[in-house]
This record gives sequence, C-alpha cells and structure tokens, in this order.
Amino acid sequence: MINIPQKCLITGGCGFLGSNIASHYLNQGSEVVVIDALLREGGESNLRWLENRDGGGAFTFIKGDLADYGMVESVFKAMPGLSRRGFS
Repeated sequence: MINIPQKCLITGGCGFLGSNIASHYLNQGSEVVVIDALLREGGESNLRWLENRDGGGAFTFIKGDLADYGMVESVFKAMPGLSRRGFS
C-alpha cells in the first residue's frame, strides 16, 4: 500500500511515470507540486492533462531544472512539509 502524503513534490512530474503518479496523488486529495524542465517529448501534453484533470488535490507546476539549486531551495522554503517523490 502506498502512503499518500498531504503535500508532495514530484521531480520530473511531466514525464510518463511522474504525471501518472501526480494524477494518483491529486485524485487522493494531495497537494502536488511538479518541477519539470519540459525537455522530453510529450511533457507539455502531460502538463496540460494534469492541469485539466478533475480531482480533489491542488496542483502547482514549476518549470525548472533540478541543477538550479537556488530554485529548488526556494521551493522547499516556500512549502514546508513537502514529501519528495522523484521520477525520470
């Protein structure tokens, strides 16, 4: 059984696996933050799918690269209590 977090950060969340996991958490009512650079084919359509889906959780998208330490640090400071899930 998967533990469903209240708040979840998914890196690579617009890829195939990440977007499906994000959708699952959103449907369970979690607050989901996705960071993705949108470099892979299909990423933008997966983002639109996440933005337009029906579900109980709140969705936030941040376009960014995990190599940008300052951006990642600011996300964690702005949203304490995040549970990180990483998918590539």
